[in-house]
Amino acid sequence: TALEQLAEQYKTSPASTEVMHKMALWYQEKGNSYQPNPDDTDKWANKKALEICEQAIEKFPDSYGADMCTHLKYRILNKSLSIRTEEVNLLNEPFLALVSYKNVKKVYFKVLNLPAKHNQRLTQPSQGERLKYLNSLPVVKSWSEELPDEADYNNHTVEIKIDALATGNYAILMSENEDFVIENNVVNYVFTKVSNLAYWQRNESNGKARLVIVDRKTGEPLSGVKAEYFRGKYNSN
Repeated sequence: TALEQLAEQYKTSPASTEVMHKMALWYQEKGNSYQPNPDDTDKWANKKALEICEQAIEKFPDSYGADMCTHLKYRILNKSLSIRTEEVNLLNEPFLALVSYKNVKKVYFKVLNLPAKHNQRLTQPSQGERLKYLNSLPVVKSWSEELPDEADYNNHTVEIKIDALATGNYAILMSENEDFVIENNVVNYVFTKVSNLAYWQRNESNGKARLVIVDRKTGEPLSGVKAEYFRGKYNSN
């Protein structure tokens, strides 16, 4: 490419590292848009970007281009974790959680029993404070999982089985270390409920609402269920 020719032409100059940074940035952008495909097109683009950054840093470590490559290298090696699952899962049945990750080889999980009433500490803007509260809750289950590691520095997803839980409200925490703290770590969580009940609601023309409780698994309507109905009202004051 033109950038490769330019980097070769000025290879003895510290300015060549700025060209190498542009090359690495081009590969990194291709790597970030990578989607699995039969030909593995762009699968190794982030790895190539990292190699170029490391070459630039080694050649002229005090150059402006090497400094930019250092920042790009940090972004390529950055770790991330996120987790998703259904808002409500079935009672006493295993369910799946979708884990997205980057540059993480092993994760620790724990399922926490949430109190029925919402705790204001979960609305704290500080993730550290929210984690501090969550880590104080009773642990229902804990385990670890090895994640597929292809050393390509790309984002990946994998489904993880969560063992059956009793009726209740839960938080599922995952972390790269066993402490589940935010310092020098990647950690995330998701909330879920476990119940065999579901409902649908229809608003009537007279302003009233009709609520039908059904079995979440079969969809059969249930009788004799006592429900509490809440309605929020916005107060501008």
